[in-house]
Amino acid sequence: MKETLWNFIEWYGTIAILGTFGLAMFGVVAWASNIFMILNLSGAIALVIPGIFRRSWHVVVFYLIWGIITAIQYFKLF
Repeated sequence: MKETLWNFIEWYGTIAILGTFGLAMFGVVAWASNIFMILNLSGAIALVIPGIFRRSWHVVVFYLIWGIITAIQYFKLF
């Protein structure tokens, strides 16, 4: 059961990130829109959490940085 949950979360993260990029590439959503940022950020979080529990550190580092960059842009921290 737990493995199925992690797989579902990872699939959500993958679809959220790739889907939002596809939508932006075809002009369906703007690159800096709220939808783009929220899907990107939620997708990164969805890939970091299972990565931590599975101790897949390369995935954690990659998507943690991805999420931080997205959060900085979304919340206009700089």
